Amino acid sequence: MIVEIRAAHDPPDFLENALDTTMILHAATCGGAGPVLVYLVATPWGGVAVGALSANRHLDRPARFATLDLPHLTDDLVRSLFETKLGYTQRIIGGYIHAQEGNGWNWMRQQWAGETFRQMAETLHAACTAASQASTLAVAAQQVLNVPALAHLVNQPFDQLDSATEKRLSNTLGHLFLQVELQRCLEKLAEVAMRPLAAWLTEQRATSLTLVPCGTLAALPLASVPLADGRIVGETLPTSMAISARSLLRDEDTIRQRTGVYAMGDPRPTHQELRWGEAEAHTLAKLARNYGLSGEARVHEKAVRSWLVLALHTGRVVDASCHGKFDANDFLQSALQLAGGKRLTLAEALNREVDLQGLRLLILSSCQTAVLDLRGARDEVRSLAAGMIQAGARAVLASLWSVDDKATYLLIVRFAQEWFPRIEQESPAAALARAQHWLRTVTNHELRQWQAIALPVLTKEERRKAGSTIPGSDPWEKEKSMPDGSEKLVAVRGRGSRYDIGEATSWVRTEAGKRNDPDAYPYTDPIYWAGFQIIGW
Repeated sequence: MIVEIRAAHDPPDFLENALDTTMILHAATCGGAGPVLVYLVATPWGGVAVGALSANRHLDRPARFATLDLPHLTDDLVRSLFETKLGYTQRIIGGYIHAQEGNGWNWMRQQWAGETFRQMAETLHAACTAASQASTLAVAAQQVLNVPALAHLVNQPFDQLDSATEKRLSNTLGHLFLQVELQRCLEKLAEVAMRPLAAWLTEQRATSLTLVPCGTLAALPLASVPLADGRIVGETLPTSMAISARSLLRDEDTIRQRTGVYAMGDPRPTHQELRWGEAEAHTLAKLARNYGLSGEARVHEKAVRSWLVLALHTGRVVDASCHGKFDANDFLQSALQLAGGKRLTLAEALNREVDLQGLRLLILSSCQTAVLDLRGARDEVRSLAAGMIQAGARAVLASLWSVDDKATYLLIVRFAQEWFPRIEQESPAAALARAQHWLRTVTNHELRQWQAIALPVLTKEERRKAGSTIPGSDPWEKEKSMPDGSEKLVAVRGRGSRYDIGEATSWVRTEAGKRNDPDAYPYTDPIYWAGFQIIGW
């Protein structure tokens, strides 16, 4: 059978595993001048970075390999980042993977006794104190107890909480759990891997970096690790991820001409409104037209599967601002959720039912699109985004966890402003790093100025043509009409529930009532921007 498939050249590289040093060095040149392709590996005895350095004629240096020892990047260290258990028991008390998946509430309810959330949190805290063991889940639970808006809920018996109230508690715990885990993981990764790697690459005169993180390292936001000078890795060296060196090699002769920016927003397969996702689609299409590119948007009931399939077949850049779902049990059924209850699955893309060959950039601003199948084979990188690369997209911008709707809008629109004018000359990774820096350092006052001056104005006809049928659907106008502290529901892309901003997450999102403080930095926390990464080139 293998011989027959190869003879038919369908596909031409079926089970072709030959990847020699020449091919790897060639892959390192695909990103332009001065790039370095780095395999990052953790082993039981320590880690290593193996760099494929492209030739540098200015330094009279041929293409070559170089290595950097990372003795503290061990398998045990990586496992400790992903999961923390209490002593020798099976009780989960922390771990990046559990925070990423939003499972903090489930572990609390399953493992710790208590008739109220306060009792449950105190039981967890006491057990960790007795064992002299740090717990990020315990820290997050204690922070929930200190949220003034939740004070009347944490003391209520669980059997008296309705489902909406329980969601409010669980979402707030999940948000704080991920914040605490990100702080822990980013600091540790900086110490054992990314700071020494960045210093080494600077010595090698690297101008950009493509990382091939091996095994479970691919699940971590490596490009967003902070360096000693306060910048993140991606700001120092434009950084993208790759599932392998082979995935970077493209047959330019087979890449046909593509044009235009196509953006899909808030398809509403259910009641889960993504009003900032709708605004994202409108804004990206309008920006594209303003920069001399063709741009087209579809939202709500017009954001149908057939339109997205056509966009993926013909477009140069496609943005899918919708709910995404990673299926850990059958990752080929991971999918984007579209209008009318339809889906576009990873299996359909890999089977070439959808043509992505040569697509310059696929923006999956729905969440969970870069989440890995960590329960599958250890050395395989399986995610919705990685699958789209295998299906033919040159690059994918995707997220590692459930993402805030408005913060995602801000980041993606700023990315488009940075990259669309330079689309012919610059990698999307460089533009993403600048957009991330802007979001984490922008004040409320600067955001209002940006919204008033830098954002394109959309006409009613443009909104109507794209599918907006609801009067007053502009989220900026809705936000201005709501007083501080008012009840308003904001979706999180990829979750089936809603955040109650007024009572729960206004405290964790904007640091206790600073939403209207003009000098506050509302999105400085990595939870809002660090999860986004470029996969491919």
